[in-house]
Amino acid sequence: MSASLEKMVVDAELLRNWAEMLKPIAFSDDDLAVEAIKDVAVGGHFFGAAHTLARYESAFYRPLLSDWSNFENWTDAGARNATVRATGIWKKMLAEYLPPPSSPQSRRPSTPTWLAGRVSLGIRYMRGDS
Repeated sequence: MSASLEKMVVDAELLRNWAEMLKPIAFSDDDLAVEAIKDVAVGGHFFGAAHTLARYESAFYRPLLSDWSNFENWTDAGARNATVRATGIWKKMLAEYLPPPSSPQSRRPSTPTWLAGRVSLGIRYMRGDS
C-alpha cells in the first residue's frame, strides 16, 4: 500500500465524478428547455438562445484532473499524464493555502512552551507545592 499527494488528487477527482453522477436529475420545464425549444425556429440553433447562454458555463462537469483534449492537442501541450497534472495541482493548492483565521484564545501553545509548563508543574508537584 502506498500514498502520495498525487494519489489524493486522483482520489478527489474520482469522488467529484461520483458526486456529479449521483446528483438528482431535474425535469422542470426550465431544465428541459421547453420555452427555448418553442422560441427557436425550425432549422435554427440554440447557441444564441437566452436559455443556452445562461447555462453554457455550468451545464457540464469540468474535471479537476482529467484532460479532455484530443490526442494531437494533448501531445502538442507536452503529453502530461495524470501523475504530472496531479503534482501540479497539489503544488498549486499548497502554494495558495491560507490557514483559517483563529482567535488568540483558541491557539494552542507551541510544543516547547507547553512542555516547559508541564515540566514546571511536575517539579512543583514533586516538591509538594500547591
